[in-house]
Amino acid sequence: MSKYTEEELELLSDEEREALEEDMDEDDEEQDLEEGEGSDEDGEDEATDADEAATPQEDPAAQADDTPDPDAAQDAPPTAPVAEIQAAQQTIDGLKGDKTKLLADYNDGEIDEEEFQTKLEEIITGISDASSTLGALKAQQADADKAWHNSVTSHLQAYPEIEANPAWFAAMDAQVVALSSQPAFASMSFDKLLKAAHSTVAASADAMGVSGFPALRVDPGKATPPPKPATPAQKQNKGLGAIPETLRDIPAAAATDPDESEAAELEKLDPDEYEAAWAMMTDEKRERLLRFM
Repeated sequence: MSKYTEEELELLSDEEREALEEDMDEDDEEQDLEEGEGSDEDGEDEATDADEAATPQEDPAAQADDTPDPDAAQDAPPTAPVAEIQAAQQTIDGLKGDKTKLLADYNDGEIDEEEFQTKLEEIITGISDASSTLGALKAQQADADKAWHNSVTSHLQAYPEIEANPAWFAAMDAQVVALSSQPAFASMSFDKLLKAAHSTVAASADAMGVSGFPALRVDPGKATPPPKPATPAQKQNKGLGAIPETLRDIPAAAATDPDESEAAELEKLDPDEYEAAWAMMTDEKRERLLRFM
């Protein structure tokens, strides 16, 4: 029986497979001559094998904990592992060179069959592992490229005047390159990186020779919420204030409108939750809730 899997044999050239088949045929002939000489020993070996089979073996894969941390930086952009891809490819190329040399040494009689098979198995395993790593890295590269393309397309669609002006586009592009090379921006999402570059160019447009470069606008549909209501302690420090002149001006504490409870719940949220909840509301609902804030 072959000592190698079909996947491992596929990594060999026709010449290498031929050499292995000749060796395996010789092994089979030697095994046929030796059969029947150790029946008692075979019985003992079978008993030993049965004992070993009954003993649960630990799975190394089960011991490894590769579960990603759900609390890892979720705002970080997909990385483009160019250097890692090159390293994995170099590893594969190097192992293929080792395999060619190993076969030459074996054919020249410099190493025996046992050493040849041991080293060949190590090389084949290394190529297989490196190939799996390379495939995963290329998939990661594709995800990063797609995410970046989507972010750039979305930003330029919001500011078509930038793409239409070569000087503006070049200034924006140069700023993206400059910021992305700084460690402080390494974990920033693609969308935020583009906005940071846009803001930088807009703030220094005259100095960069791109006067008229559009300022960064608030995202469409995301109305800026009012400042979060003051806490009870803060309200006490502000005094009584002016006396309400109409029912519309009655403080939230005295109101009986059904929206009162929702406004109160909003006050309990942290700043990020408050802003997210506010962004999801319709303009009409915001106007109603503003009466109680």
